Amino acid sequence: MKNFILILTGFILGIILIAVIMFVFFPSMMIETSESSLGYEETIAAIDNNTIDHGWAVLKVWDMKRRMDNAGYEESPRVSIIELCQADYTHRILQEENDRFISSIMPYRIAIYENSDGKVYISRMNLGLMSKFFSSNVKEVMGEAVIDNKNILKEILN
Repeated sequence: MKNFILILTGFILGIILIAVIMFVFFPSMMIETSESSLGYEETIAAIDNNTIDHGWAVLKVWDMKRRMDNAGYEESPRVSIIELCQADYTHRILQEENDRFISSIMPYRIAIYENSDGKVYISRMNLGLMSKFFSSNVKEVMGEAVIDNKNILKEILN
C-alpha cells in the first residue's frame, strides 16, 4: 500500500509539474517574435514584396493604429497585421473534410508593431510547433509553409 501511495503521489506531482510548465511556457512558444532590421513602414513593404516573390499573396493589411485612432483612442501604438495566403497550401488543407476546421486560423497572419523604444517587431504563429498537433496532411502543408515563412522574413529579421 505504501508503494502505491508513493507512485500515486509521484504521478500526481508529475501531472502538476507538466501543467505548470505548459501554463508558463506554452503560450510564449506558440507565437514567434523577432526584431526587424528595418523601420516600421519598410518592414511592411518588405514583407509585402517578399511574400509575392515566394508565391504567396497579401490578402489584406490591417492598420490597427488607424482603427484605434478612428475609434477615439489617443496615442495608439503602431501595429499592422498582414494576412497572407498561399493558394496551393490552402487548397491542400481545405480539400480534406476533416482538416477544414483549421480554416479558423486562416489566412496566415503576421503582425508588425513598433514599441516605445522605436524598435520594430514581427510576430507570427509558430507553425512548426502548431503543426505537430494536427493531421499528417496539415503537418506536411504547415511544414512547407514554415520554410516559406523563413524565406519571406530572412532578409528582414535581425
